[in-house]
Amino acid sequence: MLKFFAEYREVLAESIAIVVVLMVVLLTRRRPAAWMRTVEQGLGRISRRRGLSMLLVGFLALGSSATLSLFGHMPEPSVHDEFCDLLAADTFSRGRLSNPTHPL
Repeated sequence: MLKFFAEYREVLAESIAIVVVLMVVLLTRRRPAAWMRTVEQGLGRISRRRGLSMLLVGFLALGSSATLSLFGHMPEPSVHDEFCDLLAADTFSRGRLSNPTHPL
């Protein structure tokens, strides 16, 4: 069962997203004007506060990126230059400008 989810997780994620969108459409089909008016008023209140708008966009971008990284896979480096980028990232993330010399 886990093998199935591992192989088809992208398809499952897209299917879940489509089902959620269809449910929202079906639930709001009866009174679209009132629903849209409520959304417009809420977004209007948020847009008047510049700091809150920027925080909301930042958190939405971070959250969507984190969610997509859970469903996606990290590509393996295949060219020598990509390994250099990984080494540089590891060096800088440890707060160093260069790697220590080998003890021998």
